[in-house]
Amino acid sequence: MTLITRSIRNVAAILLTVSILPGCARRAVENSEVEIERPAVKKIALVPIMEPRRFVIENRGSVSNLFRGRSKLLTAALHSQSLKVGEEMTSALKEELAGRGYEVTVVSHVTRDEDEPDEFDYDSIETDADAIISARYTDAGLLSGFSTLSYWPRLNIEVMMVSRADEEKLYSQSIGYGADARKPDDDSIPSDPKYVFGTYDEAMARQQEIVESMHIGVRALAARAAQLIRKSGK
Repeated sequence: MTLITRSIRNVAAILLTVSILPGCARRAVENSEVEIERPAVKKIALVPIMEPRRFVIENRGSVSNLFRGRSKLLTAALHSQSLKVGEEMTSALKEELAGRGYEVTVVSHVTRDEDEPDEFDYDSIETDADAIISARYTDAGLLSGFSTLSYWPRLNIEVMMVSRADEEKLYSQSIGYGADARKPDDDSIPSDPKYVFGTYDEAMARQQEIVESMHIGVRALAARAAQLIRKSGK
């Protein structure tokens, strides 16, 4: 074999090795990406649910600015009745989740955003739980829709569960009670028609019934959320 032939073969071997190496490198990187193992959710850390900033009266068939002032009056009236739907939802969710086999602890300390208290730092939560559940009210108050003059109670929440291991979202659901939930469904809980108020004045005259409807709504929302979380298989 001549020196030239040997040189050509050596160059070919080098080129072949170089062409193979990138593929090997990619496979090595892919094999090194180990998926985090998430344990089955048995223990839950529940973040306390914040109170709505206010109870809103909304009339979709009116452009009147009166409703801003009326929302303030409704909020003051319901607060005077000691209505605390945040505290109630925290207790109800804990009870409902425990009733479905989870071990639930309410978080005692969590660092919240000053401007958006519903936003919080997961890293500030010290827990050995498998998952963290949080919820927030997106709507609370009374609503009169386009097709009616009457006011219906309204409570809508968003519930989310994340893995404590890597903060991966395990479950997320919006659920509505009352005004936005005319037909029963997983995410829709109609309210009893006896809690419909013909006018704003009638609603303010029946404040205790508004409070009753809110209590019922909280329990129904908590039960549905716990049911769906268990149903999700997490």
